[in-house]
Amino acid sequence: IASYGIENLQLHAPFSDINIGSYREDVRRFSVNFLKRNIEAAARLGISHVTIHPGVLSPYTFGQKDYVIKQTQRSLRELNPAVMDLGIPVSLENMPAMHITVGHTPEEMLRMTEGTEIGICLDIGHASTTGNLDAFLDLLLPERGIKLENIHIHDNLGIEDQHLPLGEGNIDFKTVLTRIASSGYRGGYVIEAEGSIESAVKSLEYLRKQDLLHHL
Repeated sequence: IASYGIENLQLHAPFSDINIGSYREDVRRFSVNFLKRNIEAAARLGISHVTIHPGVLSPYTFGQKDYVIKQTQRSLRELNPAVMDLGIPVSLENMPAMHITVGHTPEEMLRMTEGTEIGICLDIGHASTTGNLDAFLDLLLPERGIKLENIHIHDNLGIEDQHLPLGEGNIDFKTVLTRIASSGYRGGYVIEAEGSIESAVKSLEYLRKQDLLHHL
């Protein structure tokens, strides 16, 4: 890290094979402790922000979305003391339109993070697939008092989570990023490039050509 002069590193916490919304108490507890160890490691490395993910529906809980949301809320409240003690910002990411995921709406996100110091990471591409990007942007209104701490940007055609370079999908980033900037948001932005650094460079060039870098 020091040799490359990198600043403001973020950790996108692992999510495969863990489930903080699990009905199995041993799996849920393992998942909470696993995330705690990741956050502790991030704090030791001086990483500025950690993004985590909600629980997922399993074959046993399929069709019981409300139960998984409640379990996720419970897990985040158990994780919260570590977040406060370590003093590192942690946010929960909204999920794309997949049948096993929760966190598709602002209401679900607020419910899961309620009673914690864990903020919200707005993934613009994910919100495009669930068709409620405008509703998420409404969270930015000052009177809502929402703890929005991080933003992920990538493109898609509004159907599936493609993680395309910016400009290759149909998301109106000029409108979206202008609206975010006008809200007074001062948190981080992460270009999520699928598969290659070239994809990230394309997205950066798009932002330059559209004169949007000053918004970030």
